[in-house]
Amino acid sequence: MRVVIGQISGRANLMIGALLIPKLLIACSELFASDTPNLDANSLFSFVFSAITVIEFALGMWLFIVSLHAIGEAHGFSAWKSFAVEFILGLILFVVLIIVIAIVFSVSGPPLWWLYENR
Repeated sequence: MRVVIGQISGRANLMIGALLIPKLLIACSELFASDTPNLDANSLFSFVFSAITVIEFALGMWLFIVSLHAIGEAHGFSAWKSFAVEFILGLILFVVLIIVIAIVFSVSGPPLWWLYENR
């Protein structure tokens, strides 16, 4: 299964990297900035940038479904069961993350800005 998932993620990285090149050519340094005046001024660039983003989203969904089928095939059950496994794993990771954050905040005390505002 590791080989299949590794090959799927490798191909995914190649496809997403290939789609990142036109994005970099269109947006240049605005891709990494919060203000995008050049991209906002040119509607053609905005449309192409949005189209590439939609293609990336579609490829991401397709790769997720293919990986669900690969997990199901490797373990001998359906893609829906592998989706349930992925969902339960994500839910467990979310709960563990919330617990860790709660422990860190309870041990560290109130934030410093709260102490300065409530004097």
